[in-house]
Amino acid sequence: MVKVEQDFINRTKRGASLSAYAKVRRDKEDSACLSELKSIEGLVESLFGFSLEDILSHNRKMDLVFARYAVFYVLKGSGNGWSTIGNVLSRDHSTVIYGVNSIIDFIDMYNSGYGSGDDRRNVIKVRLLERFIKKEKLKRWKK
Repeated sequence: MVKVEQDFINRTKRGASLSAYAKVRRDKEDSACLSELKSIEGLVESLFGFSLEDILSHNRKMDLVFARYAVFYVLKGSGNGWSTIGNVLSRDHSTVIYGVNSIIDFIDMYNSGYGSGDDRRNVIKVRLLERFIKKEKLKRWKK
């Protein structure tokens, strides 16, 4: 009976350390994603006209939702995970997946010849965000 209790205690200790490690790792990923979000904050505001507070809000205006989805898309393209983006932007990971897929579909639709002048402007805005975040990552990598 003592051996069984000792095995249980050992497994519990390992489990606690693994969960602590997972929390530290998740916090590190979240902080990296948050720093990327802060680096594009001004650009998002100048391109789309919405502040970071607006992006984090639960407002469902079409233009604001597009800007939020564009932020999801750019953060995912820079290598962040679904859950990490969701944690940073106070959304569920499935919302992030839906938003990224919506932007991909929107860009594909525009590239296939469907779309208006407003669609062209929105695609350009998303591409500018992508280029900016890639340059920021390159700057950090060179340091």
